[in-house]
Amino acid sequence: MRANRQPANGAVVEPTTPAKADGRPHAVGSLTAPLLVCGARQHVGHQGRGRSPDRSSLMNIGRRVDYAVRALAYLAGQSATRVVPRAEIESRQGIPRHFLSKILRTLVAGGFLESVPGARGGFRLQRPADDMTLRQVYECFEGGLCLIECVYDHEAFCCFAPVCTQIDVWRGAQERLLAYLNDISIGAIADRQGLVPRLYEMRRKRAANG
Repeated sequence: MRANRQPANGAVVEPTTPAKADGRPHAVGSLTAPLLVCGARQHVGHQGRGRSPDRSSLMNIGRRVDYAVRALAYLAGQSATRVVPRAEIESRQGIPRHFLSKILRTLVAGGFLESVPGARGGFRLQRPADDMTLRQVYECFEGGLCLIECVYDHEAFCCFAPVCTQIDVWRGAQERLLAYLNDISIGAIADRQGLVPRLYEMRRKRAANG
């Protein structure tokens, strides 16, 4: 099982092409304040991957999926006809500019967003947020989810697959996870205000309360 690589200095390395040549999935591995980017991993774990030393990850959600969901959630919280500037999505949701531009292009190509050109241009949802699922967003960026290769490749991946007593366990876990992600819509996690303003407000209240 492969996960997106995180170098020791906290920088993000984008995943390579998510799907194989045959189409089967790879295993998973306006505010004036400065842009706030949260979520950078602080610990370096096994083989240099950034993660806490006291926990492992069966499925590592890459930054592209994280940022894509953030962008969609914010747009879902706005009026359906409103065109939202890229800079607003960036500042409200704490998404680095170089990532956001690529992510928005992918979301447009994937049928999630409409790009409106011009001086007052920006982005809006191409279809209702309730019709977009987390599974669809994940697969747009990473291809089909696969917890372990033998679920798809059987004997081509492992000679013990035909007699394996655990393969059905991982297949069942994968099916349940896919079903769960398919049941969560972008509309269900819509964020009208944005992560950054809400975080500032929470910190302000904490400071005021001592």
